[in-house]
Amino acid sequence: MNLTSAINDLAADFRPLVAAIEAQPLTTKNHYSDYMSAITRILDHSPNHINGLALVIGLALVEAGASRQGVVEALKALGHI
Repeated sequence: MNLTSAINDLAADFRPLVAAIEAQPLTTKNHYSDYMSAITRILDHSPNHINGLALVIGLALVEAGASRQGVVEALKALGHI
């Protein structure tokens, strides 16, 4: 499996999560706090913390329809970019 396929597979899994986040009223700009929480929860449930995994998760969230700016701000706040 290549990286693009992995991101697309994750995006399919993340679509319901993204839809739920995007349907909520904004509490922070572009839902960045919601995406911070989602990224943290996903990383916490990953069996191995692999360098760059947060970026892959971020790309998959965006591919699933997440606000690109919200995901970027979440990754910055978490220290991943």
